Amino acid sequence: MLILRKTNESYNEGLEIMKIRILVTYNILKESFTEAPDNYEFILPSAPTFTKAEIIERLPECDGLLSMFNFPIDKDIIDAGGSRLKIISNFGVGFNNVDIEYAKSKGIVVTNTPDPVVEPTAELAFALMSALSRRVTECNRKLQTHDAIRWGVMENLGTGLYNKTLGIVGETGAGKTTTALACMNQVPD
Repeated sequence: MLILRKTNESYNEGLEIMKIRILVTYNILKESFTEAPDNYEFILPSAPTFTKAEIIERLPECDGLLSMFNFPIDKDIIDAGGSRLKIISNFGVGFNNVDIEYAKSKGIVVTNTPDPVVEPTAELAFALMSALSRRVTECNRKLQTHDAIRWGVMENLGTGLYNKTLGIVGETGAGKTTTALACMNQVPD
């Protein structure tokens, strides 16, 4: 277990500042916590992730839980937080891994962090469109088989993305950013 603490020597002498403890279920980049207030303390696993049992053991001494989108936060975990647990924040867009109704019944706020994944999602969408249209994975797979790729001007062309129609479903941040990225890659007339 790794505990990240921020210290600030400028606190008034004799004034006790209440520490806010956040249990983080996954060992994410330590730089993620550099802008947190001085009285925040983050508990991260030494291994890639805490087990459910480890979370249940540590959560009673924490005010918040930062979970990953793929880790189920169920009734057992929420109950382990007792009356001290005030917030569950999901690292990612959704919260289908959190028992939201049960958390709300306990007075616990459930949030998510969609903004950090907007640009990577748009970039990945654009990369997948490019890879598909230019047959990148297909040609890569052919290079790795016994039936080696055939070379020739017309053999592995694929299709370009220029002058194609891009359909975006939804007005989410990722959709808007994908649109902006596609517009950025247009060749001016």
